[in-house]
Amino acid sequence: HIVIPDLLVPLSHGWEQRGAFIAFMNGLLEEGVGKIITFMFHLKITTPFGCGLVTCIPPKILNDHRRRWTDVGFLSRLMPISWQYSPETIQGVGEYLQALRHHRPYKTTLAPRERSTISLPSQYAERLWHLSQEAVATSGAGVYGFRHMRHLERLAMASALEREHAEVDEVDLERVIRLSRFCNLKLTEI
Repeated sequence: HIVIPDLLVPLSHGWEQRGAFIAFMNGLLEEGVGKIITFMFHLKITTPFGCGLVTCIPPKILNDHRRRWTDVGFLSRLMPISWQYSPETIQGVGEYLQALRHHRPYKTTLAPRERSTISLPSQYAERLWHLSQEAVATSGAGVYGFRHMRHLERLAMASALEREHAEVDEVDLERVIRLSRFCNLKLTEI
């Protein structure tokens, strides 16, 4: 996955650059990239590779671009995850920050150095398919859920990888199910 902490940065340019960026991301997210040619750089890959996108965008900016992105298929290539904080959560975070006396670095698990194969048993794939269908039925976006299913599968496999398992199991599925309530544009309260 590519991580863009704030999508406003590439969207802050002129309409031509924004359009080119969205067109490039559409290809990268769906078909993958096999060739990149610029005036200084030429790269040709025999097997195109794609990736996912993890980014943040304010609701107003998303709504400003939503129709255009739906028209060009950009939104259907994404699995939106949205939330908003409840008043209790805001208060709890404030209390936590007030009580915080020192900063502790986060421990992260880096991607494996070697390519890993994570299997997804059919019973879990079937449950993820039903979960994707529930999500698209409530989205009103007029999509079939194929890409949404692919995103859910990747999340389940990433969970297994993070837990150093070679196969998705019930724990991974439950993690995805818990996360799936945020896989929409409804700003679900946390």
